[in-house]
Amino acid sequence: YENVIYLYALKGIEREIGEDHVIYVLVTYLPVPGHVGEMKTKPTQQAIRQLSENGIFPDFILCRAARPLDDIRKKKIETYANIEADHIISAPDVSTAYSIPLNFEKDELGRKILDQFGLEARRKPDWRNWERLMNRIIHPDRIVKVAMVGKYVDIGDFRLVDSYISVNQSLEHAGAAVGAKVDISWIDAKEFEQDPLRVQVLSEYDGILVPGAFGGTGAEGMIAAIRYAREHRIPFLGLCYGLQVAVVEFARHVCGMEDANSAEIDPECSDKVIEFQPVQRKLVEEHAYGGTMRLGAYAAILKEGSQVLTLYQQTGRLEEDAVRIEEWKRSTERAVQLGILPENGHVVLERHRHRYEVSPK
Repeated sequence: YENVIYLYALKGIEREIGEDHVIYVLVTYLPVPGHVGEMKTKPTQQAIRQLSENGIFPDFILCRAARPLDDIRKKKIETYANIEADHIISAPDVSTAYSIPLNFEKDELGRKILDQFGLEARRKPDWRNWERLMNRIIHPDRIVKVAMVGKYVDIGDFRLVDSYISVNQSLEHAGAAVGAKVDISWIDAKEFEQDPLRVQVLSEYDGILVPGAFGGTGAEGMIAAIRYAREHRIPFLGLCYGLQVAVVEFARHVCGMEDANSAEIDPECSDKVIEFQPVQRKLVEEHAYGGTMRLGAYAAILKEGSQVLTLYQQTGRLEEDAVRIEEWKRSTERAVQLGILPENGHVVLERHRHRYEVSPK
């Protein structure tokens, strides 16, 4: 019943643009109960029946399962759904999601969808680049071990690796680009708070990553991990909150600011190296908390001679963003996002989603 409003919306779209311009694809799950050892089609039959009660009849059925769909189950679904057998597509578990398009291509799913719409393919699909990508993912030249020290990882007896799914995928993409498999270990930062000596486990890794987060929970564990990375020269990447606590770690242990912290973690600390920006502080004073998050692209000035400047120069981003910056200069609405720019500085535009920033002091 929770899906009823969406089913009504789908029927509304069909009514507005015509049934010839709409196809329905049912993604269904066929479980294999461990105590039975047989793939069951009953949940799929139930889904088909409930859809039909709302006037929706699937044109295609994608059958998710632990292993490929066999002919017997396909025939049962074909009979129950009253659709063509070749519109029932097997979608078994795979080692990487990026092999799914190739699996669907084997069943010519793209062509069948075009046929259903009465359309001709503009050109024959060329999957060679995708196949090369897949080959690098499945047959990497080397393995790189990365420790991701974060939070929001454990719920009860389960570790939720999807807490940082975008970061996980970015690492997989980066590894594939250079022919490496990135083996990620998810470590709860609180473990380093409970047992400071446990931080030595990080010596086993090729890189350490601290991702985004909110609040003070686990912050000291992240700082301990960052300090270990710096002192043992292990490549480190801090994202969002991870960068902010890296600034805290450096301020404490390199700059001698023993009380350095983020205003988010300790609002009363004497050295707030992570703080509200003036515009945000004014909003807080006016109790307009919903407006304190800095969202969207903001200008960042890159220091001459820095490694980050070199990396941006290699990607061509400086030239790309220079065009956008000139456009933004003509808009008064973009003034806050641009700030005060140097005449001949190196500037890029980067996405923000922060309430706190590194203090310019």
